Amino acid sequence: MYPLPVQPYPSRALNANETNLLRRFTNTLTAAALHDYDCFVKDCHGDVSEDTRHDWKFVKKQGGLAVYRDRDANARHNEDTITMVETNGRISSQEHQPPGQIESLLCIGTLPGTLDDIMCGIVCPTAQDTMLKSSCIGDNIVDCCVLASILSPTPEDPWRSLTLKWAVNAGPNTTRPLVRPRDFTYVEATGITTNIDGERVGYHIVHSVVVPDTQPIDKQRLVRGNVSLYHVYRQKSPNTVEVHVRAFWQLNGRTLPSIQTSSCVEATISISRVRLHSRMKKLVWLTVGRWMFYRRQVLLSLSECCLSTM
Repeated sequence: MYPLPVQPYPSRALNANETNLLRRFTNTLTAAALHDYDCFVKDCHGDVSEDTRHDWKFVKKQGGLAVYRDRDANARHNEDTITMVETNGRISSQEHQPPGQIESLLCIGTLPGTLDDIMCGIVCPTAQDTMLKSSCIGDNIVDCCVLASILSPTPEDPWRSLTLKWAVNAGPNTTRPLVRPRDFTYVEATGITTNIDGERVGYHIVHSVVVPDTQPIDKQRLVRGNVSLYHVYRQKSPNTVEVHVRAFWQLNGRTLPSIQTSSCVEATISISRVRLHSRMKKLVWLTVGRWMFYRRQVLLSLSECCLSTM
């Protein structure tokens, strides 16, 4: 069934006001993510200590990363508003009583490599990049389209991207026969900035937004969910990157709590395999680069041959 043969929602061109609003909005989310990370490092020394273990329940470890679940997520995460991108381009909040349980997760640890290696695997400005990343890291994304592109990577700033996206998460293979897929509309931002100590840090922000004319596709039996992901990456040593992720998932619909937790944990910890995506992207770039070089050589040879016969 997925990916769909045709993009379900049209791409849209945002005007300058809409673009500036989304940039300010994601800048605010990025600042909040960095502040949360700095507080965690200062107050908890970058780990779940004995003083905070009563708040967090260990769920899963994969590679150098560990995921913890907030024991009282709904009480701690007062998510009583949702963000909306209105038809006139304004970003507003509407009072909203969440219909589904909120899964609040903390993912911490380290990944091997450099900060640029990790960010290369994180940034996905196109739907094709997103699907390639999903095939590498196994985050269960089975379909995606870009609704609007606000900022694209450049040679000077290769990890900076800002997009509006729609994506479908089908959940782990073991639960797909039991649970309907969830789809999300969200703003996604990536880039490099500095923390309060002047160190380079990478960020990856995903936050659900309500985009006009993107109602759920009922005939595909989808359930519209909400998600807020705040990733921060810092070079801890020459070949080690520290990872700090806060994840809030609201899958909505009817799902067994154990299945919901499993789906959210799997999607969150999938970043442990992000270096594989980074390597795949570099391999694609190398292959395309070699093909382009070969194509130029063939065209040059043909042109020289044509000139010699004139």
